Amino acid sequence: MRRWTSLFWIALWAAGPSYARDEVIPLDSPPVFVQLAGAYAYRDIGATSSSTETRPGEQIQEWAADGRVTVPVAWGLGVRVQATGEGATSKFDTGARFELVGAGGEGQLFWRDPTKGQVGLGYGYYWLTSTTPSTVDSVRIQSLPVYASLYMPSMNGVAVDWNASFRYDFLSLQSAGGDKKEWAYEARASSIWYVNELISFEAGVRYERLIKDKQEDILEGAFALEILVPTGGDRFFGSVALIGGVGRSEKMDLAPPTTSLSSLAWRVGVQASVFFPGVHSLLELNRAYR
Repeated sequence: MRRWTSLFWIALWAAGPSYARDEVIPLDSPPVFVQLAGAYAYRDIGATSSSTETRPGEQIQEWAADGRVTVPVAWGLGVRVQATGEGATSKFDTGARFELVGAGGEGQLFWRDPTKGQVGLGYGYYWLTSTTPSTVDSVRIQSLPVYASLYMPSMNGVAVDWNASFRYDFLSLQSAGGDKKEWAYEARASSIWYVNELISFEAGVRYERLIKDKQEDILEGAFALEILVPTGGDRFFGSVALIGGVGRSEKMDLAPPTTSLSSLAWRVGVQASVFFPGVHSLLELNRAYR
């Protein structure tokens, strides 16, 4: 955590005084906005034990690559379409290993006013396949995301966005023994502080619950530091974001019920994005394009 905090303060010092102010953002979005992104994250869930059972530690590597196209329709309404390829590898202290790779897509309908906020909902479908010997051959996920953002005017020269989102996932696990149904949901709340045109810092909280033969809950504080990188004049820009979080993970058996085991969980990662056309600030990017 100290490393990421140091990078944040170095970026603040290098950027100089704050320039994030109440920009006049045109209400007319570009005819088409395209964003390509790739991300990698490492998660660690510590081992824990009680007098009756032990939970081994777990190390998870995750990667994802996606492309998004946003098209305005009329009266602030817009459509966003996203295609994603992703994968995850889990390694346990016991020596066991489990890997999933797959792809999917998502469509969203939203309403946005760059001076006030944004609300939207969507539907996603993903298919993941196991590439390691396990009791699960593949996983199909139907996802229902809902989100909202409130754009606030500058506070002491710093503009702020308030964001909230909820996602419900219905999972179908395919195996030789038949299908198994599970479900999960995730809730997030965060605020984005625009330090200047090129740097923003996001901090918030995330809660996730997964229900299957075991119930797992994760509650963490999350953050992201994003830096805008001019790369091609007005044609295209890019950004780099450092992401992380720390919290608690609790897991318990449901049949028969057992005492939950709690352990420390943390994650770090990086995301790189390229988008067309170019923008002049992260404030403009988030409020009028993304």
